[in-house]
Amino acid sequence: PVATVIVNPIGTWLGGNTNWNDANNWCGGVPTATTDAFIPTGLSIYPIISTVQSVRHITIYPGASVTLDAAGELTIKGNYTNTSGIINNNGKIILNGTSLQSFPGSTATVAAMNKLETNNAAGISIDQSFTISGKLQPTNGTVSLNNNNITLKSDAAATANVGQMGSGAAFNYNGSGRFVVERYYPARRAWRLITAPVTAASGGTINSNWQEGATKWPMGPATPASNPNNGYGTHISGGANADGYDQNVNGNPSIKVFNAGVWSGMPVATSLYTKKVTDEPGYMLFVRGSRAVDLTFGIYTVPDNTVVRTTGQLKTANVAPVSYTSSGITVLGNPFASAINFNTLAALNSFSLAENKYYMW
Repeated sequence: PVATVIVNPIGTWLGGNTNWNDANNWCGGVPTATTDAFIPTGLSIYPIISTVQSVRHITIYPGASVTLDAAGELTIKGNYTNTSGIINNNGKIILNGTSLQSFPGSTATVAAMNKLETNNAAGISIDQSFTISGKLQPTNGTVSLNNNNITLKSDAAATANVGQMGSGAAFNYNGSGRFVVERYYPARRAWRLITAPVTAASGGTINSNWQEGATKWPMGPATPASNPNNGYGTHISGGANADGYDQNVNGNPSIKVFNAGVWSGMPVATSLYTKKVTDEPGYMLFVRGSRAVDLTFGIYTVPDNTVVRTTGQLKTANVAPVSYTSSGITVLGNPFASAINFNTLAALNSFSLAENKYYMW
């Protein structure tokens, strides 16, 4: 008889327990920034990263998985290859190669993507649409979206954002891929301030974004045509159905613009099929819930949670100066899908504040 000996390459995960940092779980010890990691098919135990780790190349084979918990961080210095494996990032992944890196794998399952930093002067090629729940940090290099979307998720727990762009960082919209910027609203009938952090050329219309490309006529329960994506979008009333408005009991406008010092409904003839989300610095939008709610009951309509989203190319460059009034109200929408440092905003512009404060509605 001839014995068969299976020889694993150095850096192969053996799976004695879930601890990435346990040398006994690896052939040849824990991978480092100068060695490779191989996560093979067919094991019952796969690694969980709970500390700061680095690898050179990493290969995740079909059915295999790598999980990062909230404290976990993984820097990938070389190639990232995920062929029908699972990446479950509840912590942070840093793409820090010296040649083009593809991410997150065209056939991979992206179970979670909390924080992602792109820090590769040679660039990052996005090969599958995925959703970020925490923060995208573009530190260096060009991120090419190709034909894939990156969604900045918003839910009851948090809203994802984009960190400050590094001096060598950029986004390349070389295909149909765009950013989808979400905003979660809890189940409450209320006026909300909303703006669109995308470029005017890419932003699309109010109907295609905030109404999910649908309208409702006549009133009554939602249909697949009037509610194409359950849990997303909202009804917008105040005009004719032919102009893209949903029909409600009293016909009151549920979207307003700031004009001559007051919030007022848009002119009745304004078409939501042509009015762009970027036409105004901000809108006042009455959110009744998602497009699944029944407007027949007017003020007694039962609201539900919804996510209103905008698709386009993110604004990243400096914005043009904005005129403001020395008294009264000026509407300034946040132009970025990012946090704004209010103290820096005041310091870098030629105006003074009697009190350095703001009010959040």
